[in-house]
Amino acid sequence: MTTGSRFNQELGKTVEGLQEQFDTAVERSAALRESGASEEVVLAETAVAINAAKALEVLTGVSWDSRLMDKAAGCGQEPAVPGAIMEPPAVEKPRRGWLRK
Repeated sequence: MTTGSRFNQELGKTVEGLQEQFDTAVERSAALRESGASEEVVLAETAVAINAAKALEVLTGVSWDSRLMDKAAGCGQEPAVPGAIMEPPAVEKPRRGWLRK
């Protein structure tokens, strides 16, 4: 086996492993979200999916955000938009015991 074909074989294994990691992380993130897990846990799993997709982008040339959109479309879910600003949860301001005139 030549060195070039061995390199291609190893690269193929890496791409397959990253694709499996990406698929698993997206599915796990969706399951966590549906089960009502904390936002931090869901975001951590989503970060794993995005990082796997970014690594795949370097190796395959398919952009990470289009890969994420394609995966979400296949699951029938609306994906989180990369770079979207999340609204903070509503927090009541503490009441003051006195008023200024």
